[in-house]
Amino acid sequence: MSKTIGIIGAGPAGICAARRCYEAGYKDIKVFEQASDLGGIWLYSPEINGYSSMYEKLNTNGPKEFMSYEGFPVPDRDGSGRSFISRQDVFEYVKEFAAPIRQFIWIYLLYKEEPGKPKLQLPSNVVQLREVIDADSEGLILNDGQKLNDIDAVIYCTGYRYNFPFFDDSIVRTLEGGKIVTPLFEHVVHRDYLDSLFFIGIPLYSIFALLEEYQVKFALSLIQNRAKLPSRDEIDNWETNRIKELKARNLSLKFFHAFKEPHEQWDYYKRLAQYADVIYAVPNVYIKIDLMNRKFFDERVCTFKRVIYKIVNDEEFTWHDSEMDDYD
Repeated sequence: MSKTIGIIGAGPAGICAARRCYEAGYKDIKVFEQASDLGGIWLYSPEINGYSSMYEKLNTNGPKEFMSYEGFPVPDRDGSGRSFISRQDVFEYVKEFAAPIRQFIWIYLLYKEEPGKPKLQLPSNVVQLREVIDADSEGLILNDGQKLNDIDAVIYCTGYRYNFPFFDDSIVRTLEGGKIVTPLFEHVVHRDYLDSLFFIGIPLYSIFALLEEYQVKFALSLIQNRAKLPSRDEIDNWETNRIKELKARNLSLKFFHAFKEPHEQWDYYKRLAQYADVIYAVPNVYIKIDLMNRKFFDERVCTFKRVIYKIVNDEEFTWHDSEMDDYD
């Protein structure tokens, strides 16, 4: 195959894209990364203002049992059987997934040194309050009328904002304060470059590895001109229809690239599999574990990571509370 594949970012999405493209027969693959190593968000550094929001003691929010790349299960490194693994374990896992292709692809490290829902059951020293809507010289004003005074500093933790400074706005831009990437179809492919420009890993509230795998499958089907796409009108109007859908559900446009309801991500993977003309291979047990994990998160946000899941077969799993508290 004569096409050259350029991948910006050597995180979990970029590495998945690189490996699957190589396995599909593309040998001229170049990966560009701004940090000092592979790993993307899982590349931890104690320096501030780095490229990742990772913190030292972080453990995953989702169980490893359904976080695997296809055919490459996440190992139980410490023998504890724990489902919610450390950020270091995920980092090592991503690097191991990249290992078979590192000698066959060009990786450019463009590194530059820089300084560094329901009411939850919370600990006694944590208080859940309403949204901040305004501020004055005395404090913060909440949307229920309450006012918070005696505040020395305010730290913005506003969530993820998309930014693609290497693209001219005439090609790709963001809307709603960086919450919407446009113009895309199904969160992944540029509608004007259907066979050559893809954005892997954008949607929020999705499962690591599964999202990347199905988006890469879809991208490869487009590159190889074998995708089963809807009409041109449906592609061009996808963003407009997505906005209408969110408004009909009374959801903010900040959720444009988010799967708020449990079924949304699974329906999304099925659609991508249909477009790519590949088998949808997600077992029902993944969906069942995901639903239970969401339930435990809502009911016991401070202890849900103690749960250890074990998959019995494609439909069944077991779980128990390990009572291990050495996680974040």
